[in-house]
Amino acid sequence: MMLKRFIKMTAVAVLCAVLLTSSALTSCSGGGGKTAMSLTYNGITADISSNIYNYYLSYTKTMMLYQYYSAQGVTDTTQMSDVPGIWVTAYPDNSIPGVKTYDDYAKLQAETSVENLLAIIVYCKNNNLALSKSQLNTVDVNIKNLINNNYNRSASQLESTLARFGINESIYRQIKRYETMSGLVDTYLFDPSTGKTKITDDMINQFYTQNCVRIKHILILLNPGTKDVNGNPESYSADELAQRNQKADDIYNSIAGGADFDSFASQSEDPGTASSPDGYTISKNTSFVPEVITAAFDMKIGEVRKVQSASYGWHIIQRVDLLPADQAVNIDNGGTWKDYITTQMKALALDQELKSYTDNIKVDTSETSLFTIASSDTMFDCLELLQ
Repeated sequence: MMLKRFIKMTAVAVLCAVLLTSSALTSCSGGGGKTAMSLTYNGITADISSNIYNYYLSYTKTMMLYQYYSAQGVTDTTQMSDVPGIWVTAYPDNSIPGVKTYDDYAKLQAETSVENLLAIIVYCKNNNLALSKSQLNTVDVNIKNLINNNYNRSASQLESTLARFGINESIYRQIKRYETMSGLVDTYLFDPSTGKTKITDDMINQFYTQNCVRIKHILILLNPGTKDVNGNPESYSADELAQRNQKADDIYNSIAGGADFDSFASQSEDPGTASSPDGYTISKNTSFVPEVITAAFDMKIGEVRKVQSASYGWHIIQRVDLLPADQAVNIDNGGTWKDYITTQMKALALDQELKSYTDNIKVDTSETSLFTIASSDTMFDCLELLQ
């Protein structure tokens, strides 16, 4: 079941899950306002107010918009802002109960974060996990530095910014304390020597070898990617397309006949062929050409295929042996597959550990229904708050 849940995560959902798992450990109980969620477990109670809930809607909205812009090659956060049309767009996975639009999906992510937050708070108390005086002092010093370095030494300026997200400095301080407390939980569960949950190299490698393949890739484009004087996309003529198809055939036939794949790499119109000479290590959920993914998982080591996709053109791919997980790059996040799998296994193990807590959470839908992702503010101009 754990592996099944892991496999189903899409690339964007994975990166959001990682970010949101972190955010879920950075809120606080109470915080003023009406109660949005509460949890009582083993005689310990914690609650989250609607203003804290609203803060996490803003956090989630910002992170999802960041992914949207990053996918388009925009990395300068000063150029990022809300895109209202996203939130009313239908969400492609219709199997998630209650999720019809991206607004619904983002709100579900935020609510999951707050639920995890509540569980963390009570879990820590239930297992006698508490911050040291030194850790508490570090939080205070960091907030003081934040005010001095980012808000002109003015606490009122910080308060004004925090008010956009329904919180104040006192609540923000509590948020940062619980963010620090997440490290206690991580150590308690996953410390290699003393942790109660072990994630071994054998577990990682088993998942990696069962769910990933590596391919080398040459692309011959179906369209030139240029525009005419009126700004309209240009197309190849029928004769040009026939020539390009023949070129792809020639490359495929040469490699299938025993020629070295790498000797044709310079003819690829995929920039990644040159920048990733070891090829692409992918899972079935990697953000890559669907037709190529399907073919890759159907191929044997050493096999070569020519695959056509409607979006890009002709792909000549060869399946090759996997690199070690700590050397293979996950193209969705730029890290290694070992780090990615480790992070996800930890998240799933934490989810299991907290299940008996999250199952007891009570949500006041009359309160949470008052808030939407679309109406929440973004945090691109104050990302320092998330540090």
